[in-house]
Amino acid sequence: MKATILIQSVFKVAGNVVPMGIVKEGILKVGMKSSIGKSIVTVKAIEMNRAKVQQATAGNMVLIFLDGDVLMKYVGQEITFFEEKTAPAPTKTL
Repeated sequence: MKATILIQSVFKVAGNVVPMGIVKEGILKVGMKSSIGKSIVTVKAIEMNRAKVQQATAGNMVLIFLDGDVLMKYVGQEITFFEEKTAPAPTKTL
């Protein structure tokens, strides 16, 4: 299973870098991973309307708390998250 997120903004929340975006397709779940640049990041929490949720579906606006950093250069780009067993290896930097 996978989910694609269009990153619209990136915020700093309590010292963490937190991207905000729209789920374009699929179901985003806590625990999913993505290969961003040379790193693999894991979704630690998802918020919608200031409430923590375990998953978000296409069309939902979400804040994504990750265990790694997402830089501002990813604003306007789509990032795909995969369940752990299907996460791809890190690739070149975007």
